[in-house]
Amino acid sequence: MRYQEFYLIFFIYSFLGWCWETFPCSAIELDKIHNRGFLLGPICPIYGLGASLSFGLLKNFESSLWIFIYSAFLSCLIEYIIGYLLERFFHKRWWDYSNYPFQIKRRVCLYGLLIFGLANILIVKKITPILFFFLSLSSDKLINIILFLFVTCFTLDLILTVNHLVNSSERLDKIYELIDRNLSTYFKDLNESERLANLKVLEESKKFKSKLININSNLKEREESIKKLIRQK
Repeated sequence: MRYQEFYLIFFIYSFLGWCWETFPCSAIELDKIHNRGFLLGPICPIYGLGASLSFGLLKNFESSLWIFIYSAFLSCLIEYIIGYLLERFFHKRWWDYSNYPFQIKRRVCLYGLLIFGLANILIVKKITPILFFFLSLSSDKLINIILFLFVTCFTLDLILTVNHLVNSSERLDKIYELIDRNLSTYFKDLNESERLANLKVLEESKKFKSKLININSNLKEREESIKKLIRQK
């Protein structure tokens, strides 16, 4: 097995993963065809990484059960880490398992674990050996040319995608900052208005109290006058 073939396996499964996410998954969950990959091009590196690592680590395992267990947890670990990093640096979720039972922070779920485990049994024991067989029929020169084209396209796509996401993230940060500043000013003004309103109420209450005192004193004076008149009579 040539190491170039292993890299090609990564790109093949990345493309197949993109096809899986874009067509059946999008059609079922979104009722339309949608590019749900991280990159702009037709590739999902998370699938290539999970499949190639599972094959590289588990190709000598005979038991399908152990392949299922190890590959399922390996794939979910990769999915969780990459999901966290994408959210951390680009403030965006590319998948969300909040509607699935037994999910962890919406990044992984039991359903995905079962699907990855079952798929990796086929990947490790059936599909990848067939792919390596066909790749072994190609010359080193052809393999190197194909790999060079894939790496070049992948690198350009990665640069363009990251640049696009960074610019989008910066624009979002500016928008959030503007909203936060305006809200702070709004609430600050609102509090000052409330304070002014309370001061006005306090002043009016003081005026009303003084009026009540004056009225009360006037009533007392009139009461005393009436008493005097009664006494005189």
